[in-house]
Amino acid sequence: MCGLLRLGVGVGLAFRARWAVWLAIGESAFFIPIEIHGLLRRYTEEAAGHHRAEMFRHPELGILGIFLVLVVNVVIVWYLFANRNRLFRHHHQ
Repeated sequence: MCGLLRLGVGVGLAFRARWAVWLAIGESAFFIPIEIHGLLRRYTEEAAGHHRAEMFRHPELGILGIFLVLVVNVVIVWYLFANRNRLFRHHHQ
């Protein structure tokens, strides 16, 4: 599914579709709630002293690491949104 979304963004931007700009920003913003959920879950697990073994859990990426990934993603989405006219200038003609 994620591959189809990226394909849609790529094709839309290649054909200079106006909707592709918003899809690119939305695709970047999509992961923010997931990162917040992961941060809150990790925080509550560590506060309770529980450590569940998960298939894709990165053991060296603690709460600070997840928080930094969240901050970087928010900054990227903000940058794309704030500079959408300059970055995607050819889409607004």
